[in-house]
Amino acid sequence: MPTLRRTLQRQFDSGLATTLLIASMAVALWFASQHWHERAFTTLGMAALAVLSIADLRRRRRQAEDERRTRAVLTEAKIAAEEAAEEARHAREAKGRFLAMMSHEIRTPMNGVLGMIDLLADTQLDDGQRRLLGRSRESSVALLAIINDILDFSKIEAGKLDLERKPLSLRTLAEDVCGSLATEATRRRVAVAVHVEAAVPRRIVGDPVRLRQILVNLVGNAVKFTTDGRVDVHAGVDGDDLVMRVRDTGVGIPAETLGHLFQPFEQADAATTRRYGGTGLGLSIVKRLAELMGGAVAVTSTPGVGSCFAVRLPLVASGDDGTDDPYPVRVAPTTAHRTAPCGLRALLAEDHPINREVIGMQLAKLGWDCDWAEDGEAAWDLLRDDASRARYAALLTDCHMPRLDGHGLVQRLRDNERTHGRARMPVIALTANALQGERERCLDSGMDAYLTKPLLVDDLAAALATLVPAPRYAFLRDACGGDLARMNALLRVMSTQAAADLDALRKAIDTGDAATVVVLSRRLQAIADQLEAPQAAAPLAALAGDRQGAAWHALHEAARTALRTAMARACNFALSAT
Repeated sequence: MPTLRRTLQRQFDSGLATTLLIASMAVALWFASQHWHERAFTTLGMAALAVLSIADLRRRRRQAEDERRTRAVLTEAKIAAEEAAEEARHAREAKGRFLAMMSHEIRTPMNGVLGMIDLLADTQLDDGQRRLLGRSRESSVALLAIINDILDFSKIEAGKLDLERKPLSLRTLAEDVCGSLATEATRRRVAVAVHVEAAVPRRIVGDPVRLRQILVNLVGNAVKFTTDGRVDVHAGVDGDDLVMRVRDTGVGIPAETLGHLFQPFEQADAATTRRYGGTGLGLSIVKRLAELMGGAVAVTSTPGVGSCFAVRLPLVASGDDGTDDPYPVRVAPTTAHRTAPCGLRALLAEDHPINREVIGMQLAKLGWDCDWAEDGEAAWDLLRDDASRARYAALLTDCHMPRLDGHGLVQRLRDNERTHGRARMPVIALTANALQGERERCLDSGMDAYLTKPLLVDDLAAALATLVPAPRYAFLRDACGGDLARMNALLRVMSTQAAADLDALRKAIDTGDAATVVVLSRRLQAIADQLEAPQAAAPLAALAGDRQGAAWHALHEAARTALRTAMARACNFALSAT
């Protein structure tokens, strides 16, 4: 029945059924006619109906053929569109892989260049050598900035740039950017001022890294193209938008060049590139970032008077009143942050020989000993054995290595720790891949910190200080040069001396000898500091300052209890270390 129904439907659609019906009616009329003229008219009518039916049938067939061809064209177009979309997806993936490879391959040698320059700068140099080295570092940093611009632009073009949404302080961000450019501004005799209107919320929601990048590009350009002038950074509110303006008193931009100023690789003229340098990508990146954030950027300029760049972005206030920004101002580290106690050893997994040398020297500068492995498999051979693994306080690993990469190495390490109930070893990722999402991938794979190359000593010191607590009796370790035997001997001597002084202090308190109480309290306080016993040092300090003697007994009892605990801990440490 379904087949018969489809057949009849096709017949009706083709017009054949209609033709047969008309022909049957005509034949019936012809035979029913009584006179010749009736039959003649019937014959003519039947012929006319036959002609019309044939014409209609042909028209229907042409229409059906046109529809078939249209469907075929649409099908081909759909297939072509799907193939084009698939090719575009493969192209994007290939571009993403290319960006990751280029980021790694370019930053890896840059780590060697900048690392060696920084290490050499800490050696004894005369003024001429230091000046030459400073120029080398400036050129290296400029090259790295160009590389970053090209990679950022490529990420935007490839659609690989994702924006974060975090609470941040715009005032802190702007002041930080201007502070980082203060040296260059001073050299060019340019005054930089920041003003954030009270109408701007204390904290807004945005991408702190990309907002910083916008301001660095705009303020950096303003300083670069200004001499003996000023740069004003102003942030305010216009309706529902945040408006950031960077105004300078520099050379200005001719009107005929404003139209293509935001195009990639464009600058005002060829002389600009020769005189000021740069790729011409900075403003293009600013424009693309502003558009990704749902905003826009505009510029007004008068040659010889100055320029004003305005960035307009949707304003989203944050309900977070916290004071800490996700990207706080970076300050120069103190000497305390640049040194570590002796006796700490790290394992470095790095396939690049120059990077191994640079990072090893940076670790030595921070007071760390270092063993290295040329890839993940070699590092795993050192970590799978408990006796060998116990030597290392931290693992520093590159992410891209032959045989076994950093992610695979850390996965083995974490699986081993879970299986055998071992303590978690701190792991720091050292990678030249600075693409968006790489940090999250490293942390998700089990790493504890993420540092990009070129690697700065200060960043490495901060990561190690955060992940690896200072070993007990750090001061004594340094004083003894890491010699545990000497340190243990000192701990025993101090414990014995502390026990004798506590007895002598008790006798002095009982006899009311204030002078002896002061001397013994201060000596015991120094021992308590060395034994890392603040609970004992505090009452001893109070005891040394109490000339009346009203609380001597109570303070002595508190100090004695805490100090004996510290002495027992010191003895246990000495026994466990021998």
